Amino acid sequence: MRMKRSYIALLLIAVALVSSCNGKDDPSKTNPDNSKYEFLSKDAPSALTKAELENVAKVNDFAFDFAAGIDKSGQNKSYVCSPVSMAYLLGMLSNGAVGTTRSEICSALGFGEEGQQELNEFCRDLMVVSAPAGNSDEVLEVANTAVINKDFSLLESYKKSAKNYYDADICSKDFASENIAKYVNDWASDKTHGRIKKLLEQVPPTMQAIFINALYFKASWVDSFDKRSTKDETFVAESGVKRTEKMMYKREYIPYAAGSNFSMVNLSFGHKKDSWIEAGNYNMAVLLPNPGVSIQDVLNGLDGAAWSNAMAASSSSLVDLKLPRFEAEMDLNMNSVLKSLGINRIFGDADFSAMTEKPVFVDQIKQVANISVDENGAEAAAASVAILAGSAGPGSETPKIIEFHCDRPFIFAITEQTTGAILFLGSYK
Repeated sequence: MRMKRSYIALLLIAVALVSSCNGKDDPSKTNPDNSKYEFLSKDAPSALTKAELENVAKVNDFAFDFAAGIDKSGQNKSYVCSPVSMAYLLGMLSNGAVGTTRSEICSALGFGEEGQQELNEFCRDLMVVSAPAGNSDEVLEVANTAVINKDFSLLESYKKSAKNYYDADICSKDFASENIAKYVNDWASDKTHGRIKKLLEQVPPTMQAIFINALYFKASWVDSFDKRSTKDETFVAESGVKRTEKMMYKREYIPYAAGSNFSMVNLSFGHKKDSWIEAGNYNMAVLLPNPGVSIQDVLNGLDGAAWSNAMAASSSSLVDLKLPRFEAEMDLNMNSVLKSLGINRIFGDADFSAMTEKPVFVDQIKQVANISVDENGAEAAAASVAILAGSAGPGSETPKIIEFHCDRPFIFAITEQTTGAILFLGSYK
């Protein structure tokens, strides 16, 4: 007699946050504790090899596909997402998966059906390479953990891989008698410096494990916008409706590139004092579609290679820049987005036998995110949730001034400069 598989419920969460830095915060809260990355120091490089940079391009492919899927379901709303946060969540999940369940995740992330080891190494190396901030005005912190129910156990081999590649701490709790939602929310608040205080309303005692990734980034512009230059101006939304925005302004030499259907500037985070500039490790690229071109058109034409080419084609140009102070947010169930990218098995007859002896499947994956940008820098937060439930320089001539006025919908991306990895990606409409 064939026994019916009894699935167990799991809950997985990934958190990511970006915030601005004005140099006045408590140093203990703005400088990362790089000692927590010592577990990686003997294995990971200080700079990525050519092959590893190609892996970054693969994840950037996923980033644009991921954003395009979100854009389709966004109903002309502004949004922000964290592809890297989702990659970490899926990476930890696939590390415990077997067969088609694993290969679909690895393929969607660009690593191919047998790419689990490459995916693990990408996540590990990105943590190491990007962890040491260039200066006190930039911070990137990555943290992973697993909270498991006292009656649920992870395989020792899985726990070892989770530690070796994700530095994931694992703790056991009684989900029936303890306030697990409070524990998760406190952990997230701590890892995001108080920016994300509430992820879960409650955790049913039938849940068996909660996996969390936290990505925290804090930075200020190398050259801040002068607040005295910010003025009310007209912004034409994607719907065609006109509204008034607080438009920031500057005219300076900025890396600029023109693509086939968009133009792009690249704004640097870092530190500037008098004539001395300490360029940082992070940038915000702003992509402005040509008139008549939609956000979706631009996203559909971008992948890791096209993105690298656009960044490489950027050259210092005198730009007349207008950029609104803006905020964007997203609260979206990701099941359909991930299914459209080829990740299906985790939502049905999943095989997580490399994680646990108990059969489980993913009931829901969700990401909540927000971002705000002003004269000093950027501030954003993202939380990804997956629930596994039961039953399956100028020349001598007068320089040309390039107008780059973001008075219509645009795309933005916060990237790590050394690798080119896209940490946050979204559009303002």
